[in-house]
Amino acid sequence: MKRLFLDLNVFNNNTVIDFNLNYKISSFIYSIIKDDYPEIHNKNDGKKFTFSNLILEDFRIIKGSGILLKSKKAGLIISTTDEKFVDVFMNNVDYNKIYKIDNVVFKIKSIKFDSEKISSNVVGLRTISPICIAKNHINDNGKKIKKFLSPSDDDYKEYFIKNFLGANNIDVFLEIDKNSIKKKKIELFDNKQTINAYIFDFFIKCDDIDLLNKNYFDGFGSKNSQGFGLVQLIRQ
Repeated sequence: MKRLFLDLNVFNNNTVIDFNLNYKISSFIYSIIKDDYPEIHNKNDGKKFTFSNLILEDFRIIKGSGILLKSKKAGLIISTTDEKFVDVFMNNVDYNKIYKIDNVVFKIKSIKFDSEKISSNVVGLRTISPICIAKNHINDNGKKIKKFLSPSDDDYKEYFIKNFLGANNIDVFLEIDKNSIKKKKIELFDNKQTINAYIFDFFIKCDDIDLLNKNYFDGFGSKNSQGFGLVQLIRQ
């Protein structure tokens, strides 16, 4: 279980980048691991890894266009329970290579690790990247589709907890800070659908601390390897 903190030296500041970088960040990550870890695509538990958006020191929002990158430094967080993922990524990173995410051209200056685990069965968490919660739904044409939920939906907590538990069957308490909820529009790159996902603070209680840590490192909710569900610990 590790979090990788990438420190990036940017060559082309004063460039405009897209609001939605999930696909391009994921492509960057896969470009580093794909040759030596192709079987990661075959993991069937849905939780491979997750990541943040680019962390920018200085930027300006240009309405309708994107984000103006004004700093020559940026960061990226990648989080996973998969030790092979970490080993392959670290072995394949080239600190002399020029990489690109969208219009951001950079070199990786350094990578730091954080393996500190959750140690309490009650924790307060804050989303770094939006959480995506969905359920199966039959539309008006009788077709089975995924319906993406909002924290205002009555069954949001139910499906949040179902995703958290997976095949486990234990009691979980979840409380979302309604005053912290913000909506983000994100395009899924497996079907090009634009959905609403949400960032917020929440408290969760679960006596299975290993399960807490799996979600903490691999991501809460679904679509984690598309950049959803990364959280930070704010209280334990």
